[in-house]
Amino acid sequence: MNNQFAFSLQSPHIILYTLLAALALVISWWSYRHVSGYSKIRKYTLVGFRTAGIALIGILLLEPLMTVFGQKTTGDKLGVLIDLSSSMNIQNNGRPRWVQAESVYTRLMPANIAVKYYGFSDTLIKLDELPDSTAFSGKATDLSLALSLPFEEANEDIGALLVVTDGAANIGQDPLKTASMLNMPVYSLVAGGVVSRKDVYISQINYQPIAYINTETAIQAEFGANGYSGQFAQLEIRDNRKVLASRRVTLPADGALATEEFKLIINEDGVKYLQANITDFADEAYKDNNSRHFVIKFLKDKIRVLMLSAVLNWEYTFLKRVLESDQHISLQAVIGNRQGNFDPRDMPLPPEGWGKQDLVIIINTNARALGSQINELRTAIKAKTGFLFIAGADSRMIQLNTWTELLPFTMNIYTNIVPGEYFPLSMENPRAKAILGIEGLNWAQLPPLQYLVGPVESKSDGWLLMDAESAAKNRWPVIVAGTFGQGKIAAILGYPLWPRLFRGSTNSVDPKLIKQFWGNLVRWLVTRDDIEKFNIATDKPVYKLGEPVTFAATLFDDNYNLIGGGKIKVTIADSSGVQRELQLSGEQPGKYTGDFGSPAPGDYSFKAVATRDNDTLGRRQGTFLVESTSLEMENPSANYTLMQKIAEVTGGKSFDINDFGQFPKSLNLKIQKSEIFTEHRPINSLYILLLGILSLSAEWAIRKFSQLP
Repeated sequence: MNNQFAFSLQSPHIILYTLLAALALVISWWSYRHVSGYSKIRKYTLVGFRTAGIALIGILLLEPLMTVFGQKTTGDKLGVLIDLSSSMNIQNNGRPRWVQAESVYTRLMPANIAVKYYGFSDTLIKLDELPDSTAFSGKATDLSLALSLPFEEANEDIGALLVVTDGAANIGQDPLKTASMLNMPVYSLVAGGVVSRKDVYISQINYQPIAYINTETAIQAEFGANGYSGQFAQLEIRDNRKVLASRRVTLPADGALATEEFKLIINEDGVKYLQANITDFADEAYKDNNSRHFVIKFLKDKIRVLMLSAVLNWEYTFLKRVLESDQHISLQAVIGNRQGNFDPRDMPLPPEGWGKQDLVIIINTNARALGSQINELRTAIKAKTGFLFIAGADSRMIQLNTWTELLPFTMNIYTNIVPGEYFPLSMENPRAKAILGIEGLNWAQLPPLQYLVGPVESKSDGWLLMDAESAAKNRWPVIVAGTFGQGKIAAILGYPLWPRLFRGSTNSVDPKLIKQFWGNLVRWLVTRDDIEKFNIATDKPVYKLGEPVTFAATLFDDNYNLIGGGKIKVTIADSSGVQRELQLSGEQPGKYTGDFGSPAPGDYSFKAVATRDNDTLGRRQGTFLVESTSLEMENPSANYTLMQKIAEVTGGKSFDINDFGQFPKSLNLKIQKSEIFTEHRPINSLYILLLGILSLSAEWAIRKFSQLP
């Protein structure tokens, strides 16, 4: 860095102070010129002290400043990201993928390129050098996490990325989305090939997590095979050792998938841990994927839903049609009179009538329309009844205020109905996935909402499930959920909703998927979580090998208010009895989370204890299962296509082990040079002032001692 220096005076009165200082020096010299009887040394000493004092104070008043100008270079290093997942141990032509990649890299990588090494699998770590064989043991690959490296402040000197990988990406965010946000090229060295092995596997299970007893429950098992085309296998659904359904199936051609549907009838309620199995052949290369586990909660009765709307409109008609089409919902729909009030004969008989409802839906209606029965509704929700508020054209502040206690969001004086085009976006949290995570439903394809109530904010104990961008580029809630007592509550703040069933936007959207969303929302609102003062659970009951296990807990006081300051210790035991401890951290009052990592396959049990101020608040226990089916081995073929797409969106290039020699010529580091400057005050004002005062004081003392005027 070549530095340049500049010296300046910052005082706005430079000329005035300079003239005054010069005048003071002239007067000083004049006053001592005609003094007789003193040696020249004493005269010059007195003149020197006075001159120094005046000069120092003058310098102080002129405010000298030194500015150092320079140039800073960033982005001159290459970040090398090395895939440490276990799939890099798969052999091609007798050599593991990582060995092939390392051999090419060390042979063809120019020594004049400055590099920084990092390793990634389900985590991202810094490396001092190329790893050895023991490092390639990761159980899953989070490629998006690896690509987020440049966003770290300490890595501003990285001007490009080189990813050494087989292209696997099986956990975490979409790596293409992360790559599109980068401001630098991404290159890749992809090792591996198409893996051809004899294998029979179950790829996925499609089912509804909530079902009903004595009613057919559809379960679809999707399966495939390599090397067994046309052969027969037995496909089963089991409840522990009991076979619930079994069917002989024909295995599809290599690379193809087949689907078989089973319809089960379960006659007892509760949680069922089920398993789908398909025949394993003696010469299979990999048998851990011949079974898949899943969990279904069976409910007793149909869901009783009461829907109230002040007026007859399209929203009411739309939702009535959707809910009536669900055979597991018993709907009572009531419309208000011209004044927006309801006929008492259409309402539940208080007080127990409201408590018999599983869910109450309010569409664009004032709470005052319920009269005194609002108290019965509040009591029912506190006990167990679900509550859903849907905004409409009259959902302004005065109407929303009547529901304040039962709404999972807060308002301010600016809250209003704001017209526009709002494209909702699903949030990344387990509750959102339970309701909005519908296979095949692309929310961006649906017509935009034309109105949104905003601005509002989720309550501290609420959950944001979906939001949208406002005209001012702020994110405003669209669907918010929460709890009131032991009942679940939710609010939909955008409308109209009915076009989202009757027509698509750009592409056709299957109406069944829209109906599935409403079914998911209704079932979530009525399914009790058996709320205790202390609750804890894993984010899912069944994991594949390599998936991270996350614990989430809530802590309430006697009035079911979330409380902070708690300590939650979880003891996790595997089937052999080996125990590990995990301490959950409190991100916000009453809500605690912890990451258990990616454990080995097997059945796990856990016990949790919540304490606060040396007082034990509760104890809970539970189980979860880790399948032997590995994320890394589900599709062991190298993914050249993904790495090529990442290179394209970032301006980089993807190479394999045969053409990596072209990488040095293609490398384009995102080098940036920026002007920087620093300012220094070379003279400390306090010391200058003290020294000036000391000089003038010395001159004054000598004059007085010498009896000079």
